Amino acid sequence: MIAQPRKLTFERRTLDLARYRVLAWRDIPTQVQAVGVAGPAVNRMMARWFMQEVSRITMREGFAGTDDYLESFAWSAWTERPGEPDAVADAVVEELAARFGRRPDGRTLREI
Repeated sequence: MIAQPRKLTFERRTLDLARYRVLAWRDIPTQVQAVGVAGPAVNRMMARWFMQEVSRITMREGFAGTDDYLESFAWSAWTERPGEPDAVADAVVEELAARFGRRPDGRTLREI
């Protein structure tokens, strides 16, 4: 069940808070899902090269077509963020794309 976000009231204004979560294979994001106070969930896929990287790594490590491959996908915890679900999902996708161009250890995804 999708947890419904709340509204935040600040100086007589009400801000909608969307909730979002990220589906990742290991630590590589593949999809963002956002939900608002009303309406259906919004899903955004990461750029195609994210799944290409997942495929490349699974082939290299022999995970392709195995249960280990499928079990390596996991949703993050829900996180609240101000905004409408469409805008939140788009912003999170952009932020993840920028962040995952280079990993914290300095390697790019292609160097993994």
